[in-house]
Amino acid sequence: GDKGTNGEYTVDIIQDTPELQVKKTAEKDSVRVGDRNTYKITVKQTKEGETAKNITICDTLSEPGISYIRKSLMVKDDDGKDITKEVDISFEENGFTIRTEEDLSYNEMITVTYDVTYDSKELAGKSVKNTVVAKADNGGDNGTKGEHTIDVIPDTPEFQVKKTAEKNAVRIGDRNTYKITVKQTKEGE
Repeated sequence: GDKGTNGEYTVDIIQDTPELQVKKTAEKDSVRVGDRNTYKITVKQTKEGETAKNITICDTLSEPGISYIRKSLMVKDDDGKDITKEVDISFEENGFTIRTEEDLSYNEMITVTYDVTYDSKELAGKSVKNTVVAKADNGGDNGTKGEHTIDVIPDTPEFQVKKTAEKNAVRIGDRNTYKITVKQTKEGE
């Protein structure tokens, strides 16, 4: 600061902002329609000497036809304590928002886990991007993003085809009856 007149001082206030690190993982990186998958989000404050205030976590799926298993959603604080009942969770069509009212000091984290099911047959053959954004009231406007992409494998049944003939040898003009049997051999299809 500068020394002013009459013994007054001008003080420069430096506003530091916390830094959030957001990671998103999934139990399975490829699934089929009808499968269930577990996601894990970690939000960690990584700037020494700072505290991220009032953490909000927004999660969004890029495709419709996926259902959040609401009862599976769990929020844990830095000590691993289940704080799910203490936070405000609101679900939207393709996502959810968690208002934690939690502060994160240096190297502290919040962990969120939840399950989804891939319900729509329209998802087969698509890649589904799951995006999470974590924000702190004192951490800038845009928040910090984490993403994870899941491939939904198209169902490709496997068939066994067998053709048999009533007669193994025939002459021109003879009549023969054929039997074709098609059997689906891939489990779960």
